[in-house]
Amino acid sequence: MVVHKTTTMLDVKLDATTLTCADGELRVAAPKLAALTLMSPDDVSLDAPGMSAGTCAPGRMPSDLIDMAHPVESVAVTVKAIRQDHVDLMAMSCYTYLVERVETTIRGVTFSHEDSTWIGSRPVSECNGGDSPADDPGHVEDDAGNSCSTTRGGSMWIGLALALGLVLRRRR
Repeated sequence: MVVHKTTTMLDVKLDATTLTCADGELRVAAPKLAALTLMSPDDVSLDAPGMSAGTCAPGRMPSDLIDMAHPVESVAVTVKAIRQDHVDLMAMSCYTYLVERVETTIRGVTFSHEDSTWIGSRPVSECNGGDSPADDPGHVEDDAGNSCSTTRGGSMWIGLALALGLVLRRRR
């Protein structure tokens, strides 16, 4: 179930200090990215918030994206938070996670970052189950008119509040 989705324009500086091939992956530092996300998008190799574009290869190197005449690129960054339920039938429990995905395209190359945190567990009878649209990260239901649903609306907001509390506690 998509809990939150936003797209924000962000100016990203593209030079030898912000674009790198670290551990064989093309990475970009975006310091302002942290203000858009619930979880920390810090990249240890960049020592800053950042995203990865996967394996460095011809056409996917820092030098392919750096343009000294245009050192800053304005990009649309999409941040999507998704609730995922994992059912454990042996334990008769349901484990709920908040997964946050960040994506953008910079000069034709897709960059992303993903992180997750455990929200909690509950009896399997309260879980959405493995075949529920709530567990399909690509599925987005039209929630028009559902914001006050008596069956799930309240639990979604409680889950989001719990997740935010966990994230804030982790940052301290």
